[in-house]
Amino acid sequence: MESLNEIPPERREVLLRMVVQYGEMVVREIAKLLKRSPVDLGQSVQSGLACMAAEDFEGALKHFRKGSRSTKEPEFIAGIAVLMSQCLDFLGRWDEMNEAAGVVIRSGDAIPDVGFRAMGLLLEAVAAGESGRLAIAESRLQTVKALAVKLGDQQMQALAFVDMAALELSRRNPAAAREACERAYEILRKQSGGILLSVCLNNWASADVATYEPVAAYNKLQKSLYVVRREGFLTGEADVLAQLGGLAGQLGYLDEAEEQFSRSLELSSRVASPHRIVRADRALARFALIRAEYDKAGDLYQHANEMCRRSGDRKQEGRTRGELGLVRFQDGRSKQAYNDMMAALEISRSIGDKEAAGAHLANLANVCMDLELYEEAESLLFEAGEIDRELGDELREVSCRLSLGHLRLKQGRLEEAKAIVSTTQEMLTAAKAYKVDASTVGRGIDILAEKIGEAERQIGESI
Repeated sequence: MESLNEIPPERREVLLRMVVQYGEMVVREIAKLLKRSPVDLGQSVQSGLACMAAEDFEGALKHFRKGSRSTKEPEFIAGIAVLMSQCLDFLGRWDEMNEAAGVVIRSGDAIPDVGFRAMGLLLEAVAAGESGRLAIAESRLQTVKALAVKLGDQQMQALAFVDMAALELSRRNPAAAREACERAYEILRKQSGGILLSVCLNNWASADVATYEPVAAYNKLQKSLYVVRREGFLTGEADVLAQLGGLAGQLGYLDEAEEQFSRSLELSSRVASPHRIVRADRALARFALIRAEYDKAGDLYQHANEMCRRSGDRKQEGRTRGELGLVRFQDGRSKQAYNDMMAALEISRSIGDKEAAGAHLANLANVCMDLELYEEAESLLFEAGEIDRELGDELREVSCRLSLGHLRLKQGRLEEAKAIVSTTQEMLTAAKAYKVDASTVGRGIDILAEKIGEAERQIGESI
C-alpha cells in the first residue's frame, strides 16, 4: 500500500487506534503533516501510515526515514520521529526508539512546543523501562504526568499511568502497578480506550498473577483479547495470547499453554515482530525441555538467540544464551553448557539484569557440580542466593538452597545436607508461589532426602 486511500476501511480503524494510544497530540500533528507538508514529505508520511495500518512496521520506518530526510522544519521532524518511535516500540528496538525520542524532544524545544517535549519524554520512558533503566523511566514518567495535566491531554495521562504500571511490575511491586492500572482504566473506559485499554488490562493481569489471583488475571486477559480482536490488532492479540499461555503454564495446563504460545508465535511471525517471536520461541522451548525433546528445545533457543543478536536485544540475548546452556547441560554436554552460561552471565551482568544473572549463577553451580568443581559451585550458589534475597524471589531462594544440599551430599557432608532438607521444607511452606511451581521444588526436596537416605544406607552396609 502506498497511500491512505488504499487502506481497507477495517485497517483504517486499526491505524487510528494505534496512533491514538500515543495521545491526542499525535493525531493533531499527523493532520498538520498531511495538510501542510510538501508533496514528497506528505507522500512519505501517507505511505508510512499505510504500512503501519498493515502492521508492517519495518516498511513504515523506511518511508518515515525518507520523509525525515526531505525536510528541515523542526515541527515536521518531530512529528515523523514520534511515528518512528512508535514503530520501533512495536519492533522492540529500544535503543533506536530512545534515539528517535531524543529527536522529538530536541525538535520540540526548537519550535518550542511543550507537547512534543512531553511526548518525547514519554517515549524515552518506554524505551528506558524496556531496557531496564528503571530510575530514568520513572523520572521521565513523573515529568510527563505533570505536563499531561498542564496540557489537559487525558490520553497522555492514561498512557503515563499504563507505563508506570509496567515500571512497577519490573520492580516487583504489583500493588503499585495495580493502582496505576486502576487510574488509567478510569480514564480509558470513558473514552473507549481501544489498544491502550488492552495494554492496561494486560499490565493489570500481570499484577494479579504476581499476587496469586489467577482467576482475576484470566478474566482481564479475556477482556483484553476481546478488545484487540475487535480492533483487528494482530500484534496486540499476540501479546495477550502469550500472557494467557504464561498463566496456563503457571497453573500446570501445559498443553493449553503450548497452544496459546504457538498461536502467539504465528501472529508474531505474520507481523514480523522479533522480540515477540523470541518470547514465543523461549516459551515453546521450555515445554520441549519438560518433555526431554532436547534437539527441539535447542533449535528454538538457538533461533531466539540469533534473533536477539541481530536486533541488538542484549537482555534477551543473555537470557536465551543461558537457556541454551541449560539444554546442553540436561543433554549431557556439561563443558559446552559451562561456556554458554558463562557467556550469558557476562552479558546479563554488563546490562544490570540481576534476575537473569541470578538464574545463570544457580545453573552454573549445577554444571560445576557435574564437573566436580565444588569450590566454584559453592561460591556461585552463595552469590545466586544473595541476588534471590535482594529480589525477594522466595521460591528461587529455596531452589538455590536445595542445590547447596546436593553439593553437600556430593562432598560427603551428610549432616549438613540433612539440615538443608529441613530448612528448605520450612522455607517452601512459608514461600508464596503457584502450586505447580511449589510442587516442582517440593519434589526436588524429596529427591534430595531420598539420595541422602541411600548414601547413609551405603555407609552402613560398608561398615
